[in-house]
Amino acid sequence: MTSNSQDDDHHGQMSPARNPHPAGLPAEPASQPDDLAGDDPSDHEGRLVLAGVLLFLGTALLGGFVLVMVLVATGLPGVPEIDNEVATGLHGYVVDRSWLEHTLKVLGHATEPFVLRAVFLIPAFILWRHGARRAVAWMVATLAVGGVLNALIKLLVDRARPDLPEPIYLAAGASFPSGHTTNAVLFAGIVVVLLDPSLRHHLRLPADGHALHRLGARIALWAGAFGFVLLVALDRLGLGVHYLTDVVGGFAFGLSILMITLVAFSRSSTLKLWPRKQVPTN
Repeated sequence: MTSNSQDDDHHGQMSPARNPHPAGLPAEPASQPDDLAGDDPSDHEGRLVLAGVLLFLGTALLGGFVLVMVLVATGLPGVPEIDNEVATGLHGYVVDRSWLEHTLKVLGHATEPFVLRAVFLIPAFILWRHGARRAVAWMVATLAVGGVLNALIKLLVDRARPDLPEPIYLAAGASFPSGHTTNAVLFAGIVVVLLDPSLRHHLRLPADGHALHRLGARIALWAGAFGFVLLVALDRLGLGVHYLTDVVGGFAFGLSILMITLVAFSRSSTLKLWPRKQVPTN
């Protein structure tokens, strides 16, 4: 009787549901798209706000560039006079100083657009090997879009370069907008985005990678980027190959392309690049 009673109790109890995951191992969460994995809601909202600001500023700068282009194309009274005065003044200053002329020529060759693009080959390869494909895609798209559109706008406006006495440097192609200035902005901007923690997060780059977290280092980064662009712009003016509106237009155009493409490739956008493979769950 005792044995039968124990058997009845054993068969009368419901066996607990089996845990599909081995003991001691947590259940694997359902995978998420690459753009949303591990996102904190407040962090996501912050990125949306920053993306909105970047899009607004990029659009405003693009509008400013179009305005400068219209002023150049129509030759509005006052604009050619200012351009010629700045071009002749800086050119005359450089002609009287052979050391400065030589320095500007060297800087002009060192900051050729193809040179600046080639500089990114190594970091792009390293980022790709470490899985930061979104960042690499953004870099390639930014440089490609900026370069192609710059060339097309040059053909459209077809502005002649400054005609100065005793030219110290001869450049081929049209004058507006300055290709050197545009690419200098793209180059410096990409460096800032890759190193500034508040911006690199938009491209899914780890915040603890090679980012500059100290305030002083970040200020130096931004100041260095702005100084580099300003130096390239002054170089083009000093060599007498561009007008003031050429470099102003190149600056506005390059910065607008940089901001708009960053928003397009950011984690907050609807653009999905290489989503994580979905793992079926039982």
